[in-house]
Amino acid sequence: MGTSDRTDHVEIPDLAEALRNNPEAASIWERLPAAHRRGHVIAIPPTTEDKGRAERIAHTLGHLLDKQAS
Repeated sequence: MGTSDRTDHVEIPDLAEALRNNPEAASIWERLPAAHRRGHVIAIPPTTEDKGRAERIAHTLGHLLDKQAS
């Protein structure tokens, strides 16, 4: 299953797009257990404030990349 296949199943389109645009983070995302992926998705609030969502998505990608560096 390729990166685009896995990220297409993310229920938040802007998170899926961010993962498609960051292959390193997408690779880490693919290796996460489903429960961990769900936790990240749940942490992104269903708000109409685009800035808040964008910040949370950026935080999620940063967290994924920090885990890789550890």
